[in-house]
Amino acid sequence: MKTNLFISLALSAAILGCGNSNYSINSNKQSSEPLAKTAVVATASGCVTNKTMIAWNLLSQAQMDALLLKIAKAEVGYNYCATDLECKAWVQKIVLAASGVTLGINTSGGLLWDQGTMMCMSNFLFRGSISPSSIGSLDIIQMYWRYVNHSNGKVTICAHTAIVISNDGTTMQWIDCNFTPCCVVAIHSVTCADFAKFTGPNSGASGTGYNVYHII
Repeated sequence: MKTNLFISLALSAAILGCGNSNYSINSNKQSSEPLAKTAVVATASGCVTNKTMIAWNLLSQAQMDALLLKIAKAEVGYNYCATDLECKAWVQKIVLAASGVTLGINTSGGLLWDQGTMMCMSNFLFRGSISPSSIGSLDIIQMYWRYVNHSNGKVTICAHTAIVISNDGTTMQWIDCNFTPCCVVAIHSVTCADFAKFTGPNSGASGTGYNVYHII
């Protein structure tokens, strides 16, 4: 049974291994120790015993990622304006449907999932603010995105959450809700250069930066 949240991560070239196979970033495989999977979901560790989570924990990491992507892609084009479902809540919905894992709700728009309300922390891998080119497929990004009004130079800071589909080291593809267009689930491309520009500097100051996660 996995019991630890993986927190102390190198923020540069360290690419983390997930699941029962090597985790691939930009086609460069990194060796990793396999993470044990079990059909027993212990309530003592903060996990919820349910059929979805039991089935999820029996999958390899590649199978987990494929299932999460399948469920997310099935919603492309769906308009959530009627229910006012925003980006973070949409990612929570997709993760819960795929894995049975309940992601916490952030407080005050913060970049960290609220661990106090998160179920099954052993299925949550914290990767930190790794370099944009190292963000991998099916990573989840929580970020502060800074919009600039070119007519008056005013900067508007918005918190946003997205699931990464792919990253070739130069351009990422995201799937998310309520980014562009508003209220709609969509796939779009973001260059790593623009991502760094509009989320940085990652100084930890209010309204800056991003964090990366993976569901395992």
